[in-house]
Amino acid sequence: MQCELENVGLARVKLIHDGCIGKIYSSRLPRQIAGILEPRWEKLLSVDLLNGHDWVEPGGLITSQQIVVLPAMTDKFLQIWAHIESKKVAWNASLVVAPPAFNRSANQSVSA
Repeated sequence: MQCELENVGLARVKLIHDGCIGKIYSSRLPRQIAGILEPRWEKLLSVDLLNGHDWVEPGGLITSQQIVVLPAMTDKFLQIWAHIESKKVAWNASLVVAPPAFNRSANQSVSA
């Protein structure tokens, strides 16, 4: 997992370490879908982000990488959520990753 934070402003941004966290959730789709469905996300783990970084210089970019090992999840969607805090501002970002089997079936139905 990689987290990047770029300071596009003109002032140093001090980070609050307790506020820099990443969470990983999973959700399995039912076999039969009859209508619009809201995923039921199950929290798998939380990780600290941007360890060792106290601030971001103006125009600066900081990067944090971590290896996260998860059990086999060939039939689950993953949601990766990041929250970064400074004294004045908080940022959130999230990403949903489809399971490999879902990507194959979606590609097959489009090309058919």
